[in-house]
Amino acid sequence: MVAALGEFIRSSITILVALLLLFASNASAQKGDWTTVEELPYGTPISVLYGGFPIHNPCTFQNAVNDKLMCRRQLSRSGRIFIPPGAIYFRKQIRAVRLEYSDTHNELVGFAIGGAIGGALGASGSGDPRGRFAAGLIIGIGGGALGALLGRDFPIFHRKTIYHQ
Repeated sequence: MVAALGEFIRSSITILVALLLLFASNASAQKGDWTTVEELPYGTPISVLYGGFPIHNPCTFQNAVNDKLMCRRQLSRSGRIFIPPGAIYFRKQIRAVRLEYSDTHNELVGFAIGGAIGGALGASGSGDPRGRFAAGLIIGIGGGALGALLGRDFPIFHRKTIYHQ
């Protein structure tokens, strides 16, 4: 009975801390402060939540004026064929602007996660210890490479939101 009560208290505290962190991160967004966007240094990695589209568009900040934001889209090689690199977002339709980490950071995080998953899957398959090590190493490297590509295009970690409408 006492052990169950202790477990309930621990899980309640964990949930409370998680909710507190979630609300604190959302409260850090500056609602409607466009001057923060205008004062960003050229080349800052950002993402823009625009119009009714539910996904942030990653880009590199170039300039912002009263009614629009200009940035350079972060496109893979094949995407550059079909989509022009320059993007102009009109302030009326911008729902949020968020600071982002660099591509290198996102690739390293993706590599670490993909490598860990690949290594664990590879090492769990064979019965021979040397075979498990080799399989874990080879599949871990492959998982890391795939994770780096996915991490660059779909970042897991983000920085704070600096503008929210």
